[in-house]
Amino acid sequence: MSDRDLKLPSGYLGILLVLGLIAGCVAMISWAVAVFPTPGYVVFGGIALLVLALIGLFGFIVNPPNTSKVVTLFGSYVGTVRETGFY
Repeated sequence: MSDRDLKLPSGYLGILLVLGLIAGCVAMISWAVAVFPTPGYVVFGGIALLVLALIGLFGFIVNPPNTSKVVTLFGSYVGTVRETGFY
């Protein structure tokens, strides 16, 4: 098996998107509770999206100087991150 250098995009845009999704879910849930007399499906959808966004927060990695991280997807090798940064 050969070593593959993996070039990942910066994590700052991703963290902004996930935090925006969390804020949107909270706004959707509060709006549904205020507007609908029985907001069951809308609140359930908002909570499901909120759970997915919170799980997405665990996908970010920080690579300190002079180290490398091995990236796997469902147990199979994808590549190695050698650059320092937040991904």
